[in-house]
Amino acid sequence: MKMIKFIVACFCISTILISCASMRAVNTSNLHLGMNKAEVQTALRKNPDNTIAAKSYSDGNLEVVQYSDLNNGVSLETAINPYWLYFFNDKLVKWEPRPKGPQGPFNYDFLDNVHYNLEHN
Repeated sequence: MKMIKFIVACFCISTILISCASMRAVNTSNLHLGMNKAEVQTALRKNPDNTIAAKSYSDGNLEVVQYSDLNNGVSLETAINPYWLYFFNDKLVKWEPRPKGPQGPFNYDFLDNVHYNLEHN
């Protein structure tokens, strides 16, 4: 019986440690413009949480992915720091903390504005 309790305790502790590792800090100082998605994953030492949006244009594809880390927030809403990374044709062109505001359906006009700024800068 003691052995079973020990195994269960070890399993629980391992699960907690693995979960914390997946929320490794997002160190944007390791990023530079022009990196591809694989290089970004290597630099951040983690996979993206999800793809926020993607859209195809006549000159290429724009994709926004999210990476998150934890901070010492009081609530879950303030404890997670999401970062949005923008890739155009698989090259990093911009990153920023997730824009503030209501988190409703994604507004693709926002992507159009990012694409417009890429063309005119």
